[in-house]
Amino acid sequence: MYRRRLRWAGEVLLVLSDAGVDVSSLSKRSLLKECNSIEIEEQDGLVYLELFFNALFVNFNIDFKVIPVLSEHYNAFFKSSNERVERLKKEGATFIGEIDSFRKVFEDRRGITVSTIHGVKGAEYDAVIAYALLEGMVPHFNDPDPQDSANKLLYVICSRARKNLHLIAERGRSRGQWGEYQATTVLSDCHFVYDNIP
Repeated sequence: MYRRRLRWAGEVLLVLSDAGVDVSSLSKRSLLKECNSIEIEEQDGLVYLELFFNALFVNFNIDFKVIPVLSEHYNAFFKSSNERVERLKKEGATFIGEIDSFRKVFEDRRGITVSTIHGVKGAEYDAVIAYALLEGMVPHFNDPDPQDSANKLLYVICSRARKNLHLIAERGRSRGQWGEYQATTVLSDCHFVYDNIP
């Protein structure tokens, strides 16, 4: 998850900078290194996070409580998180507030995830297999600017894959009285050396 954590660290630094914090002495790596150096022995997940954030800001010599935007977000986060945890506990998920439950959220997923194109925005996978990349589906036949829509949808698909990407526009899929679906134009306009293997 190193690449993902580097990206998250960059987002944190950007938010801090936008809030008016001088982050010129910080880098993504130094932020991650500082995060990894903090050790807290606490089993309650929200208490753990509160102690962690306080320790991190102390180590960077940043008093976030005097920065309105940061203080507001901090208070809102813990208020809504406490409410959500309490609600889930009342519904029977008594374990939900434990730090191990929090950590499971960030564990690498195993197995297969089936999703729509819009559902994978922001996610990353070792392998992505996209099928039904057919004109009238990607882009949808009602899209006002089909070329632009198809480009955006294919970008979302392609940017989710870390290692392997498989784009499939299958043949023989019936469109009823209109014959068969064809590969989406954006994909069929791409030419590869293996397109015409004898």
